[in-house]
Amino acid sequence: MAEPNGEFESLIVEEVPCPVVAVDQDLRIVTANAAFRRVFDKGPGSHCYSACMGRDEPCHDCVALQVFGDGKAHGSTFRGSSASGRPLLYDVRALPAPGKGSQVTQVALVMGETSRIEELEQKLQLAERLATVGLTASGLAHTTKNILGGLEGAIFTLDTGLERQDLQLVSMAWEMVKRYLDQVSSLVANLLDYARDQAPRREIFEPGELVNRVVDLFEDKGSLVGVCVQGQIEDGLPPVHVDPEAIHACLANLVTNAMDACQWDPEVNKEHRIQIQVRQHRGGGVEFEVDDNGSGISPENQSKILSSSFSTKGLRGTGLGLLLTRKAVEQHGGTIRFDSTPGQGTKFLFVLPAEIRSG
Repeated sequence: MAEPNGEFESLIVEEVPCPVVAVDQDLRIVTANAAFRRVFDKGPGSHCYSACMGRDEPCHDCVALQVFGDGKAHGSTFRGSSASGRPLLYDVRALPAPGKGSQVTQVALVMGETSRIEELEQKLQLAERLATVGLTASGLAHTTKNILGGLEGAIFTLDTGLERQDLQLVSMAWEMVKRYLDQVSSLVANLLDYARDQAPRREIFEPGELVNRVVDLFEDKGSLVGVCVQGQIEDGLPPVHVDPEAIHACLANLVTNAMDACQWDPEVNKEHRIQIQVRQHRGGGVEFEVDDNGSGISPENQSKILSSSFSTKGLRGTGLGLLLTRKAVEQHGGTIRFDSTPGQGTKFLFVLPAEIRSG
């Protein structure tokens, strides 16, 4: 077996395209390859936390110190900036360089940049949302046309009431106008929410309170159309770090769809019900569920439900509701899925992680 060639190994480290440094126990850079010097404009003698992070003291979760402590390799991710001020995101691998005996005298830090991958992912997500908005344009046009038709009818009713001096007819027409204006406002707000890339405004919130609010919102409406809306909250749930308005909107969108499925169910003798639940997820975090026993989703439509602007509501729907729900759940680091049987009902579930950090 050939003997190790120290000069050749140094050449490899010098020429690799990712930044590599070796630091001593004081976290002072001993050696730095060309990629590190080019990105950070620093070399031997500088502290790694100053060169990479612009800090005056070591990072609280420094992987190099962890290696000096136990002699094992460690990995981490850090955000810093280049010498020119460009934001950087790196995956760092810290490796021990043994000295005499088992003592670690230096640690090598190998940095793989993922900033551009993250940037590309963000651009792809934005492009996907904008493309979906474009695909939804036809549905939006039909919906807007229907709203305008309703407004024309309301104006005719208003003119008739004024002509007859019938205040009851005028009042009814004005309520119609307000209702259709609310629909336009909601439509535009949903479209803008889906198109823009806005981070959730998170706060500590009780998951059970979210369920209670949605039940309160739909309970009376459900009773008017023969649908029983109930909530079920598991005891002992921890608070979650979420945007309560966004998660409330997710639940409200799912309950609205469930309400429609119950009303359109051809089985008129069925006692329709919608149950909204929240419980601890077996993999950690909390799981919300909206379960109905309505008409269900046909097999040919199930593959389209969460992947496009598809809507089963014909001209009455734009398909944005489920897309907004999916977007909000994924922005919170969660996942969403559903299970549906035609003629028996549909169950939507989304899971939010145990620890949700703001971006």
